[in-house]
Amino acid sequence: MALNSGPPQRPTSGLGVGANHPGSFAPSTSIRTIAKSSRPSLPLFLIIVLNTSISIYLFLPVALDGNLKTRAAGLISGMFFGVILLGLFRQDFNKKRSSGLLADWRFSSSTIVNFLSIVAWLVAFINASIVAKFIARWLE
Repeated sequence: MALNSGPPQRPTSGLGVGANHPGSFAPSTSIRTIAKSSRPSLPLFLIIVLNTSISIYLFLPVALDGNLKTRAAGLISGMFFGVILLGLFRQDFNKKRSSGLLADWRFSSSTIVNFLSIVAWLVAFINASIVAKFIARWLE
């Protein structure tokens, strides 16, 4: 009785299964699925740019005439919507980064969004101080 008679058997487990090394019966080329890379959210980026523009626009003409309602709208736009939009962008950006599929733009979208959010927040802070001054005068 011969120990090694018959055709060679394929291993069903262990190192020989699916590995590319001597003794493996797996093909030398593996099939790879090429995942589509994802970019940062352009619509959300444009909404952040629009929000920053609105908060700056509501600040500039009001500096001349001192309208309280317009300053309050600039305050809400920059301080609240700016922070909410920054959080939504960062959440989307971090999901794409953690998946390993993030392909950022030539310029760093995260840096630009952070800068725009800080600008909107600072303009809103100035508006908040002016609104507080108006309210303090009104309460006197």
